[in-house]
Amino acid sequence: MQNRRAYPRYSLQHDALIVAKGFSPASCGVLNICAGGMCLADIDSSGLSRHLADSPGVQVEVHVFIRNQQGEQHITVLANVRRVLGNIAGIEFAEKQPKLLESLVQEKDSQSDSNILYTTKSKRNKLKTWFGDASRRFITPLLEQVRQGAVQNIDQQLVDSINLHASSELKYGKACLTAQQEEFNRHFIEQWERNLNTLDARAGDADGVNLSDLQVVDKGQFEDWLELQMAVSRIGKACHNELFMLDQFLSQIYAREVDDRGNPVAPVVLGQALHSALSQLQIPESARAGIYAAFEKTLSSGYKARLHDMVDVFQTHGLHALPLETIRTNWSDSDPAKENIQAGGPKQPASAGGVGEGNNAAALKVGRKVGNVLHLVQLHRNSGSTPQKPGFVDEGSNGELMELSKVVRSVQSELLKALSSPQQTLSSAVQQSSFFRDMDNASVRQEDWDIVELVDKIFAPVSQRKIPSELQGVINQLRIPLVNLLLKDQSFLEENKHPARTVLNHFMSLVSADRVSSKNLEKLLKQVVDELAEAGEISPDMLRSVALRLEELVRRQEKAFNRNAERIAKTHEGKQRLQEARRMIARRINTLFAGHQVPQVLLDLLDAGWEHAMVLAYLKEGGDSETVADYYAVLEQFFNWLDPECDSDGVSFERELESAALLDMVEREMAVSPDSAKARLVVKELRRIFIDEIEPRYVQVEHYPLEPYEEEPQEAIDTAGIDERWQERAHQLQPGEWLEVRLQDGSKQRMRLVWVGENAFKFVFLNPQGLHEVHYDYSDLLKGLQDGHILRVEEGEVPFVDSSLYGIVEELYQKMAFQAVHDPLTGCMNRHEIEKQLEVSISRAKLTASESALLVMDIDRFDLINSTYGSAIGDRMLCDFRDCIDHWLQDLPQQELKIGRTGSNEFALVIESCIREQALDLADRILRKFAAHKFETELQTYSSTLSIGVVLVNDDTIDAGSMLVVGTRCCKEAKRLGGNQIRLHTPEDEGLLKQQQVERWLARIDHGIDKCNLYLRAQRIQPMEDSGLPYYEILLGVQDDKGKQTSPEPFILAAEKYKKNVIVDTWVVSQVVDWMRANPVSLEKISGFTVNLSGHSLSDNQFMEFLEQQFRQGGFPAAKICFEVTETAAVLNLNYTADFMREIKRSGCHFALDDFGTGFSSYAYLQKLPVDFLKIDGVFVRDINENMTNYAMVKSISELSRFLGMATIAECVEDQAGLDALSEIGVEYVQGFYIEKPVLLSDL
Repeated sequence: MQNRRAYPRYSLQHDALIVAKGFSPASCGVLNICAGGMCLADIDSSGLSRHLADSPGVQVEVHVFIRNQQGEQHITVLANVRRVLGNIAGIEFAEKQPKLLESLVQEKDSQSDSNILYTTKSKRNKLKTWFGDASRRFITPLLEQVRQGAVQNIDQQLVDSINLHASSELKYGKACLTAQQEEFNRHFIEQWERNLNTLDARAGDADGVNLSDLQVVDKGQFEDWLELQMAVSRIGKACHNELFMLDQFLSQIYAREVDDRGNPVAPVVLGQALHSALSQLQIPESARAGIYAAFEKTLSSGYKARLHDMVDVFQTHGLHALPLETIRTNWSDSDPAKENIQAGGPKQPASAGGVGEGNNAAALKVGRKVGNVLHLVQLHRNSGSTPQKPGFVDEGSNGELMELSKVVRSVQSELLKALSSPQQTLSSAVQQSSFFRDMDNASVRQEDWDIVELVDKIFAPVSQRKIPSELQGVINQLRIPLVNLLLKDQSFLEENKHPARTVLNHFMSLVSADRVSSKNLEKLLKQVVDELAEAGEISPDMLRSVALRLEELVRRQEKAFNRNAERIAKTHEGKQRLQEARRMIARRINTLFAGHQVPQVLLDLLDAGWEHAMVLAYLKEGGDSETVADYYAVLEQFFNWLDPECDSDGVSFERELESAALLDMVEREMAVSPDSAKARLVVKELRRIFIDEIEPRYVQVEHYPLEPYEEEPQEAIDTAGIDERWQERAHQLQPGEWLEVRLQDGSKQRMRLVWVGENAFKFVFLNPQGLHEVHYDYSDLLKGLQDGHILRVEEGEVPFVDSSLYGIVEELYQKMAFQAVHDPLTGCMNRHEIEKQLEVSISRAKLTASESALLVMDIDRFDLINSTYGSAIGDRMLCDFRDCIDHWLQDLPQQELKIGRTGSNEFALVIESCIREQALDLADRILRKFAAHKFETELQTYSSTLSIGVVLVNDDTIDAGSMLVVGTRCCKEAKRLGGNQIRLHTPEDEGLLKQQQVERWLARIDHGIDKCNLYLRAQRIQPMEDSGLPYYEILLGVQDDKGKQTSPEPFILAAEKYKKNVIVDTWVVSQVVDWMRANPVSLEKISGFTVNLSGHSLSDNQFMEFLEQQFRQGGFPAAKICFEVTETAAVLNLNYTADFMREIKRSGCHFALDDFGTGFSSYAYLQKLPVDFLKIDGVFVRDINENMTNYAMVKSISELSRFLGMATIAECVEDQAGLDALSEIGVEYVQGFYIEKPVLLSDL
């Protein structure tokens, strides 16, 4: 085979040192070398190895020591890491090194034994032993010198002391050192030996006072700790270079990273041992100062020389270390190789981009109908939140504008070579290509560069899959044909069945499967990549041809997976049938033996194989077969003949007549017993009993079998607290269905059900490849379904392209959503968002009877700060306030804290799982710390105080809006009383009138929903296309006792608070269905109705049965009903919501997700909810024509919905300008007073 390397390589074994920025030198070995680079192995620093693997192209320095006739030559070379596998790294020299190559090869040839150039394991072990002995020889005299010096220092302290208590402690300390000398030495050496034996790299030990303990030690302990640390620091600084080199040598001989915290003779470790010994002897803190001074003085005299001697010994034995002065300080953050390639070109990291406005109208029109992830990328880029793009990306450049497709074609072989490294990206490969080195003024279009970045994003998840290393480079090279395709045709992003998607999905399916060897697959896939890359123009026919070739392999692979699944299912089925057969046979034998004296020989007969024969017959022919009956009849005959209570002459006559023939038959049957030797003994014993008339031995049998069979234990079925809905779902599961399971590490995996045990008490799942089993017992499955850890899904593993595009869309959408619902100055949630989060807390409190708290905080005299120091200082205080809250409450889980800015200098803090006493304690903590905090600028220091209102959230809470109002009032009351204080809300303080209204409505609901004077209204949801028919949203109306319309809010709050929502929802649905049945002609003129459902109805099994019954009765088109569920309710009960939607949609109706577009909106949960419409939260729509952040948010939701195949509805449209903006974005439906005010349902 032809050698394709640029330079010949030479194998050898030679010690070297490798250094990277921020890491100490690590030893390694040179395995081979050429003029352009070398391969390094056995890098003894795992941290450095990980850094090199995670930082492709990082700059390193390699030090090689070469012996020749003139002595030892130290050569240093600068290089860049190109490939890392474990602790092996391939590096490329920044400049060719022919002299280094020549010197190493000559040195190797001149040695009779090449191993002399490589530090052997035996040498390292000898050096370990020497170092331990030398260290112990150093410790013993050190302790005596420290002790003597400490006694002298304490004597001097006693002379100077004028305090009686201090003198007593000093005398006690001196007595401990003199009288307990052996104990002092023993405690010190025990602690020190632990460090020597383990080379523990931690900064402290259990006996010492660590930095992490400072918050719980008193002042005396702290000062004691600080004094020791200062002494240790001074000693270490004086011997820094010697310790630095010694650490390197210890790292080499112990093959682990060692620094001053793990070096047994370093001042830090010696200081820890000293502190431990003093603590064990309980020497007072006042006496320790003299001891620490003696410790520092002793080490300052001969310590440095002793360290130098140790370094000399290691060097004498051929080890090498680098002094501090030789360590490079001017590291380059860029790759010199990249700089050479990019000469004259920009070196900034590429930015993520999207399609520019230059796209033609046809493309935009298609994008609006189908959805294109590039539109979201563009939107995100235009928001200014992407990294800086490369300088050659055109934005009005005067340079030559090149087509990127031609650039890629011109350096394609170069790019393929670069991408053979799995860590390489397409954007970096293009930037490093020779094209931009030779064409200084060339530039490419932003739109084209967006596609390059998008291709890298599509392939990013590949690194998270377990793919054989030999296949990773092949997959990475697929970026070339994909970018060539996208630069010409973007339909790949829009068409789910695009042949290029099929090719890429087949690729990932093949490489992700577990297999014994990947050589043949690698060869085949490499051919496909080369074929696609060399084709230039990739036609649909070519893609379909490649897809068919790969499809055959995928089909074979799936067959293998299915066969394995069938084998596993048959194995479990066989085990279950075997257990059932054994139980049934044992039960039959038990009816014969139980409560009787049974001959031992019959028990031996069963054990020797007779029972086994009965079980096999049961499995083959069934329990009612003649064979099973015959086996049992023989056993029964023997039992009757040997019954000690039976003395009948007839039985004896029958036994003499038939026993010989029966014994012959038993002997024939037992000849094929699994234990033939044991069977022969049993038959022999039976002949002795029946022929020789030997009296058998009897055993009292109360139950058969005497001992339980070894089989899987039967699970105790526990359904306590489990909703009947999930028990029903578990029994509905059939082999072949898919579920998404949350694993113990938090990751999610789709699993296929392959086997369900008897009575559905055991379930066996396989991963999508059909290789790894996961078992669930009935109780565990039920709990997983109810908790949402297990979800039923419609399909197996999501195809790679879909999954990758989903990830891109979710990432971009979340960034846009965060900007839209957070205050741009402080980063806190805005008022609308914190109100939504508070609504979630209220809903959770109603469901789980838990408590939370709301703190409304106002900065006192903030106007004075603004007027005195300026608005910039005021803004600085607002920003710092958020950071201070995070810091002061860092002991609380961050997911339980939500902070929002609700006014100029007013903040709201929602704290989950917080009772009254905790809320007041936290409020007091914030109050005190804020008052003590100094806000500093370059010119002055200033401070202020807080006024805090506290409101508790529980199942009696009415709604979020009322809570914020109450919290603000409490806060203002605290401010009115002088500020710097807390005001706790009590139920009697506020909302008494509203509470009374709520309770009156509750009484009316209890007397019957028909007595509540309810009526229905309908508001038009207008399609943006003139040809479409409108939907109508059903709205609840309420009349007072005089028949006048009144606000439905108290009624709705009463229904929610006292969980009467289901009654209301049932009434509304009944009214709507009745109208539809009675007005078929009017119904033809509209698309349908949207009906709001509460969160309680989603988890109510009776309500689900009511809906299913309505659909079964018919008389109206189910497709013209769309149920609306709020985003809050969906997130809070995701598993119930998903199950409810999936079951009800079987009837043909639709679902909409209301109030969509908040910080807790998640693309991940959208994938689990089969919704048809997204209703955009009105807060983003009202000022869309003036607020560009809201405009971008609505546009991103619109693009997201198209990507998911959903339609969008914008509510709260109030003017023509807003309508025009929504039309420009491409929203499908609009709703609001500007479109049409609500009308009575009866008037439609």
